[in-house]
Amino acid sequence: MLRTLRTFAVILVLISARQPLVMLLGEGDQFSVDLPAAELQQLMGDHIQYQLRLQRDGVAIAGGGFSQSEDGLIGLTLLRTSSLEEAQRIANADPAVQAKRFKATVREWWVPAGRLD
Repeated sequence: MLRTLRTFAVILVLISARQPLVMLLGEGDQFSVDLPAAELQQLMGDHIQYQLRLQRDGVAIAGGGFSQSEDGLIGLTLLRTSSLEEAQRIANADPAVQAKRFKATVREWWVPAGRLD
């Protein structure tokens, strides 16, 4: 289990009208590739701007990174979505996922009703 958790770089939690979902962003095929500093800075800037746009548009409730990432988990974003398909579309639209720096996986997340309204 811990080994699996270490492969994940970011956790995004998606709250749907029906069932909350968890989107996990882990290390993609290109995660270990050394990019030129300017290219990596641009990619991560695009990723952050995407996350901020989700918040500005009301899709994301909140998001941010963790202060430590020894286990490979580096961030969490709370989103509202109406379906698993929409959550996966949102995950796949992240520039870091498109660049294969991160890999997105969406899962159901069980939380008591009304806790995140």
